[in-house]
Amino acid sequence: MITSEADIVYILCSLGISKGDVCISHTALSRFGYVINGPRDYIDAFDTVLGTDGTHAMSSSSNSLCHPDSWTSISLNNSDIEKITKSQKQFDPLRTPVSNRGIVPSYFISLPNTYRSPHPIKSIAASGSEAEYICSEHNLTEPEGLSSPLHKIYLLQGKCCLMGVDFTSASILHLAESLSSVDYLTQNLFSFLYNDSYVRLTKYPINSAHFNRVLSDTQLASLITTYTYHLTQCVAFPVKPFIDRLVAILNGNPSFLL
Repeated sequence: MITSEADIVYILCSLGISKGDVCISHTALSRFGYVINGPRDYIDAFDTVLGTDGTHAMSSSSNSLCHPDSWTSISLNNSDIEKITKSQKQFDPLRTPVSNRGIVPSYFISLPNTYRSPHPIKSIAASGSEAEYICSEHNLTEPEGLSSPLHKIYLLQGKCCLMGVDFTSASILHLAESLSSVDYLTQNLFSFLYNDSYVRLTKYPINSAHFNRVLSDTQLASLITTYTYHLTQCVAFPVKPFIDRLVAILNGNPSFLL
């Protein structure tokens, strides 16, 4: 499968994305086969569709700045932890690498007109007319709740695009968990490096492994637009009504996403 910028533009238009929109996207570029110009085609396609009045945002999280006592991917002894904490470097929006988000966000943050919010582990990158507002501040201890970039995208009545990935990649759904104050947000807390010390989170989600459950609710499902490119499914949904409905579900059933 060969994919061009024009193909991605067609997909976005088919999903109802249009000029002036605020859109947060998530993608696995490999699902689109050989993309002729790689991540450049993906970003340029959004720029083309959204226009100069639109805004494109992506997650640019950097989990390497978490305190190593919370790391589970490798086994660490006390000496390892001490070495890591002495060597971790402060968050730099221009230089701190993106973790586990694929090639596109890493390319995105390298562009001259991209802003990046100042959260050491849960930053959001954005470009366009609302980018500076979205990235200008970021709640340190509740990074996906009030005063977060995700909340600002919600207030701007933005859209979310899932390009070749499912709802487990939709970080915007964590906003609903935070707004509904589900109890489990306080059960998985850890610290991260900030200004030469470690700050502890007050709310943080367990994971997003069951986010595809949103498809089981008819009201949420009715808000979703889908387009299949060859065998790759792409979806879009309006953030505010989607989050509002999900908050209502979580208020009645706090374990809905677990």
